[in-house]
Amino acid sequence: MVGGGLAGLLLAYKLKSDNPLVFDRRRFPGKQCTGIISRSTFLKLSISREFVDRDFKEIRVIYGRTEIFIKGDFVRLGRDRLERWLDSELRVIRPVNAMIKGPEEVQVNGKTYKGDVYDASGWKGKANWIKAVEYVTEPLNQEEIVVTLDSKNCRFRLDCPSTR
Repeated sequence: MVGGGLAGLLLAYKLKSDNPLVFDRRRFPGKQCTGIISRSTFLKLSISREFVDRDFKEIRVIYGRTEIFIKGDFVRLGRDRLERWLDSELRVIRPVNAMIKGPEEVQVNGKTYKGDVYDASGWKGKANWIKAVEYVTEPLNQEEIVVTLDSKNCRFRLDCPSTR
């Protein structure tokens, strides 16, 4: 497995009986990033409920004077805790720069590893991203997730609604 983020670690954990080896460029597991997903996605992951920080029925997105409400059934994962636990359950080599040489070959620090190769090294497509900040206080006792967008956090003009 090339990539030891949440996707790579979860896939490696699903393949644990095959004794997978995970290569990751980061020095330590865990990412300070919100893990807001739908409940149906959470159930498909087949992970313990202990990694759910909170259940939510609504996400409120605020940009200036505009508010958008997204109703649904969401959970907020304790992503940092989950990644650290998965990392402790697997064989992970870090930090390394792994280069995929083919569907069955990975090169790491001049050494070649052979076997089924899965690329979980992150998004490679073209996308314009909106950056947002989640302000978290403990305990998480709100009924909604509030995301405030600020034009200073947007990389591209197309990312943000125009300010009028």
